Amino acid sequence: MSDVVDRILDHDRSEAARKKRVADKCKVIFDSLYKALEGRVSKYNEENQQQFGPPAVSIGHTFTSNDRSLTIKKHTQPPSSLTMKFPNNDGEMQFQLSAKTGKSTLDIKLDIVNDVPTYYYGNTGHSTDSLADLVLLPILSSTGFSESRRIGF
Repeated sequence: MSDVVDRILDHDRSEAARKKRVADKCKVIFDSLYKALEGRVSKYNEENQQQFGPPAVSIGHTFTSNDRSLTIKKHTQPPSSLTMKFPNNDGEMQFQLSAKTGKSTLDIKLDIVNDVPTYYYGNTGHSTDSLADLVLLPILSSTGFSESRRIGF
């Protein structure tokens, strides 16, 4: 066999193993990220209490047998929303940010490193807390969607 074929097969085996590691821990991964996001949303709402209507920011989640998803909505100015889809067997999360000024997407690859979820944006690995900060910045920022351009959303 040629070296090219060997490299392709090695890559494919490595990707399949990564996806299996993530799939085996998908519930733990989702739950830890959701908890990190929920804590930040709660803190934001404590500081930005609304007299009437919904809280400044709301967060919710859904589950199916094939995937997990969450939605974060900012109800105050500038309004925006973030949706995340996490198919159980893909080894990736897809985020979509929506605001009056447009929409943007971000794909995050995952792996389990030393039994800890690691989220890859570009070539940079992030912890759960670091990813929560990264994706909430454009939602909670008073500059809104324009802040997302700085981080590549």
